[in-house]
Amino acid sequence: MTLRFSAAIGAALLAIPALALPAGLGLGELPRPLPGRWQVSFSMNGGPPHVERNCMKGEPAQVTPKQFSRCQDLRVARGLGGFVVDGHCSGPNVDFTLHETISGDFRTKYLADSNMTMNVGGRSVTMHGRMESHYIGPC
Repeated sequence: MTLRFSAAIGAALLAIPALALPAGLGLGELPRPLPGRWQVSFSMNGGPPHVERNCMKGEPAQVTPKQFSRCQDLRVARGLGGFVVDGHCSGPNVDFTLHETISGDFRTKYLADSNMTMNVGGRSVTMHGRMESHYIGPC
C-alpha cells in the first residue's frame, strides 16, 4: 500500500465523527475509567502508534476512536471480560465493516482490537487497529 493511499484512508477515517450505541446498551452501562491522566495509543496494521495523553473525568469509556460515528447497524454486546462491537460504518469516500473486542479492568488499563474491511474509492482493504489505554496518574 502506498503512502498516498494510507494518507487517503487516514483522511477518510478522520472525517467520520463518535460511536453511536444502539438501544439496549447505553453509555451509562459502559465501564468508567478511573478519573485522571490516561495515555492512549492507537496503531494500524502493526505500524507505529499515535500516542496522546488525556485527562478523563470518570465518564464512560471511549471504546472506539472518535472517527467511527456514522455506523449503521452497530451492535454492542457484553463479551467475556469486556465488550464486542460489530457494525457497518460509512463516511465521505469510505465504507467499512467493523469487528472489535474491548477488554481490561478500566481502572488501570483497557485494550481494543478491531478488524475493519474497508472500501475506499472502489478499493477493498482489510486493516487491523489496536488501541491501548493506560492510567498514568492524577491530572
